[in-house]
Amino acid sequence: MRCVCLAACAAAAIGCAKGAVDTDRCGKGPACEPGFLCVAARCRQVCNSDQDCSAVDEVCRDGLCDADPNARCVSHTDCIHPGPCESFIGAVCTGGACVYLPRPEGYACDDADSCTEDDVCDDRGRCVGQPRVCADPPAGSCSGDDATYTAYPTIGVCGADGSCQYPPLIVPCPDCQASCFAACASVTCPDAHGGCQTQGVCTGVGGSGCVYVPAADGRRCDRPDSAAGAGDGVCIAGVCLACRVDADCVTPSAGQAACFAGSCAAGACSYTPLPAVGCAAAECRDGFVYAPRVCGPLGDCPLPVPAGSSCLGFACADGARCKTSCATPADCAPG
Repeated sequence: MRCVCLAACAAAAIGCAKGAVDTDRCGKGPACEPGFLCVAARCRQVCNSDQDCSAVDEVCRDGLCDADPNARCVSHTDCIHPGPCESFIGAVCTGGACVYLPRPEGYACDDADSCTEDDVCDDRGRCVGQPRVCADPPAGSCSGDDATYTAYPTIGVCGADGSCQYPPLIVPCPDCQASCFAACASVTCPDAHGGCQTQGVCTGVGGSGCVYVPAADGRRCDRPDSAAGAGDGVCIAGVCLACRVDADCVTPSAGQAACFAGSCAAGACSYTPLPAVGCAAAECRDGFVYAPRVCGPLGDCPLPVPAGSSCLGFACADGARCKTSCATPADCAPG
C-alpha cells in the first residue's frame, strides 16, 4: 500500500533517491525538500489547496501537487479531476482542455479551508462555507498569589489547523478573586462596531469593561442601522463607516446605483445624479419592444416616451426583437 500518511511523511521529509521507484512503504532514500513526498520516483509537494502549490501550472489533487489536468487532455477519459463543484460524469475534452459539468447549487463540497463549515456549491459554481465561529473561550482565572488575572477573548480566531484559538491577556490585578474575577464573571465581550472591534476581553481592572483589538482598515463591517452580516460598511480605525474610498459608495438611498456618482469624504458617502447616462438596455417583453433607458434628473431610470413599439401580436424573439412569423401558438404574444 502506497504511503498516504501525508502529514507524518511530510514531517519526516522522507524522499526520493535519484532514479528511485515507488514502493509499498515510504522508503529511506535521501530526503526531498521539506514539504515534499516521494511518489512514483518523483518528489511531489504536499498540499491542502491549489494555493499551496508553488508551481504555477500545478493544482492540488488528493493531497499532492500535480500538473493541472485541465491544462491538457487527449480524450474524455483524461478528465477525472473535477473541481469541488464539478462532476467528472459527462466531462469532455475540448481543444485539449477538460470541461466538467457543474454540481447543483447546495451540493455539499469541500473548499479546502479548515476555518469554514457547511461548505456547499453556490449558484456560480463556487464551493463556499460559513466561517467557523469561535465562541467557547476558557474561563478567566487568577494566579496562585491572587495578584494577576488571565482573561480570554469572548470571540476567538480560527487557526490554520481549524482549531479555535483564544490568545490570553494577563493583567496585574491585586486581590484578583474579589476584583477582576468577580467583575468579569458574567461579562461577555462580543465583537463591537459591526465587527471593527474584535477579540474583546473583560479584564475587570479598575472596574473597566471590555478591551478590544481594532480590525484592519478596509475590512467589511455592518453599519449601525443594518442587519447582521450586511457587510455594507468598511472599518476605519476600529469604527464601521460607510466608506474609505469613492469605490465603496455604491448604494444610494433611492434610485439606481448606475445613475449616481458616489464620493467618499470623512467616512460618509454622497451621491450626485448622472442624468442621461444609460441605465437599461433595449428589451423585448410580453410582445412589446422597450427602447433603451437613460437616467433621469433624480437618479431614477424612467421609461422613455414613447416607451417603445408593439410586436403587433407576435411574441418576442431573442434579445430586443420581435418574431415576424408564427408556426405555433408560442410564436404569438400573450392574449
